[in-house]
Amino acid sequence: MSHSPPPFEPLSAAGLAHLERALPALRTHVVRAARRRRTLRNTAGAAAVIALAAVAWLALRTATTPTNTAPTPTPTSPQPRIADATPTPPTTGLTIALVSTDARIVDRLSNTDPATAIQTIDETALRQALAAANQPTGIIQVRGRTVWEGEWAAKQ
Repeated sequence: MSHSPPPFEPLSAAGLAHLERALPALRTHVVRAARRRRTLRNTAGAAAVIALAAVAWLALRTATTPTNTAPTPTPTSPQPRIADATPTPPTTGLTIALVSTDARIVDRLSNTDPATAIQTIDETALRQALAAANQPTGIIQVRGRTVWEGEWAAKQ
């Protein structure tokens, strides 16, 4: 079953008069909108070209600017000494070199003093160490704080 559009009905005299009054304003609006879109499109293109030219100019300017220029001496300063040897130009890029190392560096630099070694002890060894040092058992001093042994055991 095909669907056909409703039959065309001509406008009344009042409708035709209204259409004749509105048509010039509609044409003006359409022309202005098209002009606005064209102007925005052209402006965006020009801005992109200007931005690209500015980036290229900065890139070329940075690439051609010397980075290690010596300051120009003032007339009142003494003449700078001229080095006997020609300075080597700065290297660019990646430099790979084999560096020899000491196989015993850990042994040389590690702390081997037994007096400063840290020992982990159990509760029995702790009580024996406290008794040997004439310290009361049940009280522990850790990092400047004095805590009761039961409180310390509860935190561990």
